[in-house]
Amino acid sequence: MTPLVGLKVLDFSHVIAGPFATFYLAQLGAVVTKIEKPGGGDVMRGTARGATQFTAFNAGKTCVEMDLQSPDGRARALEQLLFQRQALGNVLSGDLWAQHAAILGNLTKAEFDKYFDLQQPF
Repeated sequence: MTPLVGLKVLDFSHVIAGPFATFYLAQLGAVVTKIEKPGGGDVMRGTARGATQFTAFNAGKTCVEMDLQSPDGRARALEQLLFQRQALGNVLSGDLWAQHAAILGNLTKAEFDKYFDLQQPF
């Protein structure tokens, strides 16, 4: 069953939570493009154990290097966002969204920076 066929998602996430979430989207038929920083990509690639987990959590995705700190990289990201319309990340560049909110319009965006707050009740 592939209920998400036709859905295109940009994955700006790293480490475990975001890649795991977009792994499920890819398994359900979405086309997921993982955006990684140049010269190393996701931090999970840096260790043997992490590299194994990286492979598992990013199966079925296309990985693309993009420097979101450079004007060219930001322009490429914006172009992809306009085309794909869905994004998920835990390291999304806030000002990229703020500067282009009028252009991006109804972009579907999911963003998180932690699983939960240990100080707050569940």
